[in-house]
Amino acid sequence: MYTVTPFPQSETNESDVAAVQHIKATYGISRISWQGDPCVPQQFMWDGLNCRNTDVSTPPRITYLNLSSSDLTGTIAAGIQNLTQLEILNISWNDLNGSVPQALRRKGLELFPQGNPRLCASGSCLPPKTKPFPVAIIASVASALAIIIAVLALILIFRK
Repeated sequence: MYTVTPFPQSETNESDVAAVQHIKATYGISRISWQGDPCVPQQFMWDGLNCRNTDVSTPPRITYLNLSSSDLTGTIAAGIQNLTQLEILNISWNDLNGSVPQALRRKGLELFPQGNPRLCASGSCLPPKTKPFPVAIIASVASALAIIIAVLALILIFRK
């Protein structure tokens, strides 16, 4: 015989669920616990995230997402910026590239991007200005000296 067990808690906020489903699909995340509702029931909360449950009548919100060392590649998934109550985002030690979206640079969000050498965590992703190649400078100076020496040698030869 089966019995229905009621859950007194609301389901996770719809936009948070859509955001983590988008992240899951974008990166092909296949963690065993990433099934069903991300936050409830609390004993089955997805690995790598925490939720804020203010009371049973308010849908829980995702406040922490740990995607570190998850073999993520490419740019940061657009869905992450839809986690508007996110306080901590750990995307360290992956192979992400491009720039961090402006929405993730907001005040109050603690971002951990280290270990992604091709990710521009702040500012623009323009390559640094390169200094003139030293060989070109040395070659120019050497050529100028050779010309000066040749001219001086010709002057000395014709003076005699």
